[in-house]
Formats: sequence, structure tokens, C-alpha cells
Amino acid sequence: SSIRNSDLMRWELEESKRIIEAQTAQDVEVLAYPVGGADAVSDAVVEAARDAGYRFACTYVNGLNDVNHLDPMRLLRLKTETGSDFSHFVAKILFPRLVRH
Repeated sequence: SSIRNSDLMRWELEESKRIIEAQTAQDVEVLAYPVGGADAVSDAVVEAARDAGYRFACTYVNGLNDVNHLDPMRLLRLKTETGSDFSHFVAKILFPRLVRH
């Protein structure tokens, strides 16, 4: 049922955060959602992540964040794949609109 799935999702968010904080002695404030498009991060997922104590979360959606219209719980990321060399990665960070994936 969706209630059980919701409870499991909340438990996984809270428990993984608790374990990482215990092992690192650091507060965990940022979450990276697993693979999925923009539709994979529902309002319920965002609410559960926020309730678990996360302040920011990165989606698996490639793109640039607009600081004027920023949703800290649905941040975009720059796509970087295995095998990309470091100079390409640096260029992508410095000139994200000019460098292709």
C-alpha cells in the first residue's frame, strides 16, 4: 500500500541520515535523490526529505540552477559520467552553457 511505502521511504531517509551522521560525527544536510527524472521527485518525497532534516537535495536532472527561482529541495546537477576527464569537468563547471555533455 502507499501508506506502507510512505512509511518505508521516511524510515530510509531518516535512518540513512542517522547512520551517516553517527559514522562521520557531522550533520548531514544534503541529499542526492537516486536516478530518475523530474517526475521521480514528488511533493511527498520532498516533504519526507525535509521532515528528515535535509536542507538541500539534488535531483538527477541535468541543468543549471537559477538563483532567482531556486528550489533547494529540487536542485539540478551538471551531468558527469564515468570516463570524463578532469579538464572537461573543470570546463563544464566554469562554462556550463558552452560545454556539451
